[in-house]
Amino acid sequence: MILEIEQISIESNVRELDPEADPALVASINTIGLLQPVLVEQNDEGGYTLIDGHRRLAAMKAVGMDRIPAYEQDVEFTEADIIGAQVQANDLREDMTAWQRAQAALSLKELGLKQADVANQMGTSKAEVSKLQKIARLDIGDRGDMLTFDALFEMASSERLQDGREG
Repeated sequence: MILEIEQISIESNVRELDPEADPALVASINTIGLLQPVLVEQNDEGGYTLIDGHRRLAAMKAVGMDRIPAYEQDVEFTEADIIGAQVQANDLREDMTAWQRAQAALSLKELGLKQADVANQMGTSKAEVSKLQKIARLDIGDRGDMLTFDALFEMASSERLQDGREG
């Protein structure tokens, strides 16, 4: 289907995106068009909510397009399904930072998912989820995206030991 871009709302994304569209993607769309439609689901307001394709939508806007090819998801996604799909899609395209993965794991836990379900949604192991949830509890503000997984996990483990808690 082809949708008017203004019909599409963005409710969330596990990755903080640069407000500027990716110049390489914009150039590609200018040259050969959009190769992969975005994924949307119909919302209660009669429009559509973007599930996958945040960078493509931003690039189409930057090119000045008013309409975009889209696939409509006919099965209703839960918020956990959307977060899991975004994590897996971003990992396939470009590794998310450890901090972004930790925040996604925390979001899934806050939705009431058990550790095994979080691991399933994120396409990883329960041990990895446990480490990510420890990282998510760090109070480090915007610095999280600049640190490696190992550095963040070491900080989380060290903080737990200093607080007298076992890791």
